[in-house]
Amino acid sequence: MKKFRTAASLAALTVVAFAGSARAQSFVEYESQWDLQMIGVQEAYDRGYTGKGVVVGVMDSGARVTHTDLIANLTDISLDIYSGGPVMDDLQGHGTHVAGTIAGARNGFGIQGVAYDSKLAILRLLDADNVASGPGNAPAVLLNYALDNGVRIINNSWGGLEVYPDAPAAEVAQFFGPEIIGAYQRAVDLDAILVWATGNESLEQPTLQAGLPYYFPSWQGNWLAVTAVDRNGDLTAYANHCGVTAQWCLAAPGGDEPKAGQSPIESVIMSAGIPSDTYIAGNIGTSMATPHVSGAVAIARQMFPDAPAAAITRLVLVTATDKGAPGVDEEYGWGLLNIGNMAVTLDAEAGSVFANGAWAGDVGQKALFEALDDRFTASSGAGLWAAVLVGRAGHDATGSSLESEAETTGAAVGYDIETTSGVRLGIALSGTDTTAEEAGGENQAQVRSLAVSAYATARRGAWFAEGAGGFDLRDYDFRRGDILGTKGTVLESQGLTGRADTNGLAAFARGRVGVTFDVGAFDVSPFVQARVSHQRIDAFQETGADVFSLTADKTEQTLYEVAPGVQFTAPSRPVGKAMVGGSLSLRYEKRWGDDDFAMPVRMLGSTLPVAAGDLDDAVAVSAAVSAQLDGGWELGARGWWSGGGNQDAAGARLGLRLTF
Repeated sequence: MKKFRTAASLAALTVVAFAGSARAQSFVEYESQWDLQMIGVQEAYDRGYTGKGVVVGVMDSGARVTHTDLIANLTDISLDIYSGGPVMDDLQGHGTHVAGTIAGARNGFGIQGVAYDSKLAILRLLDADNVASGPGNAPAVLLNYALDNGVRIINNSWGGLEVYPDAPAAEVAQFFGPEIIGAYQRAVDLDAILVWATGNESLEQPTLQAGLPYYFPSWQGNWLAVTAVDRNGDLTAYANHCGVTAQWCLAAPGGDEPKAGQSPIESVIMSAGIPSDTYIAGNIGTSMATPHVSGAVAIARQMFPDAPAAAITRLVLVTATDKGAPGVDEEYGWGLLNIGNMAVTLDAEAGSVFANGAWAGDVGQKALFEALDDRFTASSGAGLWAAVLVGRAGHDATGSSLESEAETTGAAVGYDIETTSGVRLGIALSGTDTTAEEAGGENQAQVRSLAVSAYATARRGAWFAEGAGGFDLRDYDFRRGDILGTKGTVLESQGLTGRADTNGLAAFARGRVGVTFDVGAFDVSPFVQARVSHQRIDAFQETGADVFSLTADKTEQTLYEVAPGVQFTAPSRPVGKAMVGGSLSLRYEKRWGDDDFAMPVRMLGSTLPVAAGDLDDAVAVSAAVSAQLDGGWELGARGWWSGGGNQDAAGARLGLRLTF
């Protein structure tokens, strides 16, 4: 193997620095920070993700602890390797700049950090010359101190030893020594995340520290390596490439020297600086890129407090925008940091296909009820019957769901039993298949149902009462091809698709009471209808969606509906050799209960507010016609439509009955 050589430390490349007074005329917090806008962090802020409650360790040259952009976010977790006490200053400015990029306060002046509500643990490793001149075990001492105090994210904008791919792991371990290797192993065991700069020597391989999982593969889930891009999103000339770290590496804004026509603040990374408490400075380097990723990790940790470190690092990597050669490459790794992608992963729409699957189950059940309506108006006498049905339904996009369309096909068979005059009972066996597809066509839910139901109708004088109820066994299949958080990523180009299937059970009942008035040419029957439906969807775990995989506990939903209405019935009249009759029904459907079809869906332990959304009440119209034929045969058809505000549904049923 090649012998290790000591390279220059990863000092920041200071291009320009502005004092607060000068800055006030030309620099506006966030608006002038092109780097924050490049990584889409506003999407996180819009959702309340600011790193709140997360502590990030900054192992660097210290920090100006009285700086107006830092003071509010400093913790008591602080250790200076040279004094043995808390960090009091920063003689170089590098650490102050890095700390500001991570957690500079959003206070209306100066700069703000990526995770401006996160807190900082300052760990001084580098001296005034930006070199680690303290004890050889200093990185281990500082890291163990941070771990002892609960810090689980450490930014490391330093390094200097080049990766040699042919170096045996044993020799690498010997080079670092057991104390430092032991500290890194302890960080892995405690599920910490270490974020490293790749270096500024224009090499094809990164620093040895960034590449340690190459030699110790079990560390990969706890490591991130960061290279640098300029304002155009292109890899800078100074930045070391990802090289062998490609699988745990990505790029972030590191800035570059101003191009022709650019001012310094348009090309460098602006952050907190020294020597005054309001000073801001412009630096460039992978040292500047790395804290952007550490800030992203803090935001991810706020979003997913229960996720293991490997899931957090994976999320940061796979949400990056693919850059360079398609796929993971040795220059950009996974691509350019994209916090905007990461932030949307907990949006309700990310899992709305599951709620729309629950909605689809109800769509199929309502189609069945429309089919059973004909049993209440069929001719007298016992008889066998069969029917086929089709239907469609749709709802607009809501605050928690994408627009969705559902199609239902089904068939039913049954037997009518005439018990006494005016009383009829019956049983039915039916199957429906309903497929809901969200806008774009990449997300789909399919519900297959096998139902057993019973129905009855009774008439006494002008009054009537009708009822139906039963239960059905359900099979739910979900497919998610439009996975939020993957836009422009390596995984999107690979066709990432999540799939889940589970079983369920539904019970349902519907009743109607009314009175009939003979008005001559037809009968008028005002009524009140009520429906209750309960469905259970068993727990499931999505597969094929990588770190975006969603899980759901067993879900129980109960929906109630009351519908006052009126029915107009035309008595049967001879038409040729048949006796033909028909009816028209109008009703207003008022729903409550679990009518948003909400489901407890989680990603990495955090809950998504998954629901189909608030669907409006509906007006429903149905019309039926029947023809009694010779030999006891009866042919019937029914069509229906309902709609209101943001939803509508329609369908048809064709049936045949044989009277004994």
